[in-house]
Amino acid sequence: MTNPLLPLTYPEALCYDDFDPYDRTVASDFEALQQDCYHWLIQTHGSNADELRDPGGPIHGVGIEDMLSGATVDVAAIGPRIEADFLQDDRITACNATVSQQTDGSFLIQIEVEVGAQVLGLAYSYDANAGLTILPSP
Repeated sequence: MTNPLLPLTYPEALCYDDFDPYDRTVASDFEALQQDCYHWLIQTHGSNADELRDPGGPIHGVGIEDMLSGATVDVAAIGPRIEADFLQDDRITACNATVSQQTDGSFLIQIEVEVGAQVLGLAYSYDANAGLTILPSP
């Protein structure tokens, strides 16, 4: 599956783990949504001060690194939690998330996000040493 190009509605700083060193902005609405999804995965629920200032607005946060680094990991519960979190955003009309543990102990996180009639594929890997890594889109 190749991700369709969406137009850029408004500029947004390119910032995954840190600000882009070249001060670039996202190239499309898909890239902005992809960046938002990454942030929702890594932040813990209710940790984004901007969201807390918007009464009645969505409060995102999966805390994926905390969920996958515990002594016991309930892999089956993580996909539905991701889906519920992502579906709070009105750009997303459907979401399907799966998490599976790999033979090397790392985890593969695959997410399909439906935006209008388009399905966008997102993939991540998590291991205790590298943390969450963005993979090429499936």
